[in-house]
Amino acid sequence: MGKQLMIENLYQIERWLKEKKTIKEIAVLLEKHENTIRKELQRGTIELLDSNTWLMKKVYCADVSHRKRQAARKKQGRKPKLSRDTIKEIEKIIIDEKYSPDAVIMRLSKVGQKPCCTKTIYNSYKRGQLKQLRPCHFAYDKKPNKSKNMARRPSLKNIGAKMITERPKEVEDRKEYGHWEMDTVLGGRGKGKECLLSLIERKEREQIIVKLKDRKQESVIHAINDMERELGKEAFRKKFKTITMDNGVEFLDWRRLELSTDGTKRTKTFFCHAFASSERGTNENNHRLIRRWIPKGADISKYSDDEIKRIEDWCNNYPRRLHGGFSSKEYGLQNAA
Repeated sequence: MGKQLMIENLYQIERWLKEKKTIKEIAVLLEKHENTIRKELQRGTIELLDSNTWLMKKVYCADVSHRKRQAARKKQGRKPKLSRDTIKEIEKIIIDEKYSPDAVIMRLSKVGQKPCCTKTIYNSYKRGQLKQLRPCHFAYDKKPNKSKNMARRPSLKNIGAKMITERPKEVEDRKEYGHWEMDTVLGGRGKGKECLLSLIERKEREQIIVKLKDRKQESVIHAINDMERELGKEAFRKKFKTITMDNGVEFLDWRRLELSTDGTKRTKTFFCHAFASSERGTNENNHRLIRRWIPKGADISKYSDDEIKRIEDWCNNYPRRLHGGFSSKEYGLQNAA
């Protein structure tokens, strides 16, 4: 008692009805209540054409009842949290504007909408409800590599340079503006020498992207000198207090990077340990944003300066969870006020 009728029971009911057994007799044989049998007959009764009399007659069909029960089971449980209109809007933002699910939620919250949480979007994608999305539309579609427990050592190429362990405490705390991380973003092999110089501020996550003609020390120094000329020497010193880099060949002339064009000190440079890109985690993570517009293997020479500037503006206007949903640009304006 208390258990549902199995598919075998349905075929038994169909056979017993053909044998002219009553509902009461079927209930006794199945050890069920009579109302259970009546409800089952209501579910599985259909109208068929009698080949002898050519009249419609009502007949119980076990297969029909089973199909109805299966369809009803699929409708059980919670209803989908996302409506069709919301799904289309989320798909459009992720595909066209290359936002992450978390950034989509923060953007919709600003305009008074919050249809769900970030996990709901990922769960809906796994269930196949976001049919327009593919793994390439997500920045973190692959599992991160496990960190290797290896001894961190200074690079032999940078003898005399200051290591990351010598950085002031205010750089580590991220409470003071003006401390940057710098790296280069390369194009595909055999697709030109042009690359990108990427700088990101540790506190506000302000992004600067400069297109370089090649990955050489002179090109990097020339780009930094141009920034100084554009900002002015005093403004440059306030904006770029420190710069942390890896041990790439393009950054080895650190003495010239620290000195202004007139020979005076303009900034301080620090280098990560060899094979420890995690020490510039902000820089590495922000490269994922750049790669949404310039995928790995792309020819950077095909991207104009205006397109690079547009990508830079997109990064600076991207909603960030650590800023409470505000972009780095909005967060900087709040601090300035």
